[in-house]
Amino acid sequence: MPPNTTHSPPPYSLHRAAPADLPAILALLQSLGEQHIAYDPGRWTLSPSLPEAYRNWLENNHDESDVFCLLAQSSSGQPLGYVLAQAMPEDAKYFTAAHVYIHDIYLAPAARGTGLAADLLTRVRTWGTARGLRSFRALIATPNAQSLAFFAKHGFRPTATEVSQEWL
Repeated sequence: MPPNTTHSPPPYSLHRAAPADLPAILALLQSLGEQHIAYDPGRWTLSPSLPEAYRNWLENNHDESDVFCLLAQSSSGQPLGYVLAQAMPEDAKYFTAAHVYIHDIYLAPAARGTGLAADLLTRVRTWGTARGLRSFRALIATPNAQSLAFFAKHGFRPTATEVSQEWL
């Protein structure tokens, strides 16, 4: 008997996020921000201008844009996670070539370990390479061992260390 090669669909749907998805993304972003503040409240903050920044990104989230944002939802419409990435130009003052900057990949706790994060990353890579970009970057909080391990598993390597100080 041949092996079963039928794959069941993932337990989520993905779509290109639109301004109408802002409340769902902001709810996930709130959790992401709180996680970072718990890591280091001197470094991370939840700015009141975040909703406007994300609204602008979502308004420009279309095929011709340099912004790529996907929202994952359960079959009941519950937001499970999202990815937000941006095509960045070369920037000589930072010694950096054109690349895709992954602003966020965030999953609700219930969606972790399902393969959703890997699916989101694969879709970002597909989007970026279709634009001729081969370099992908992200900033990850040092204490976020789970995220660091995820990116390492997918071929990312540490390339810089941010240092900070709150001057008293």
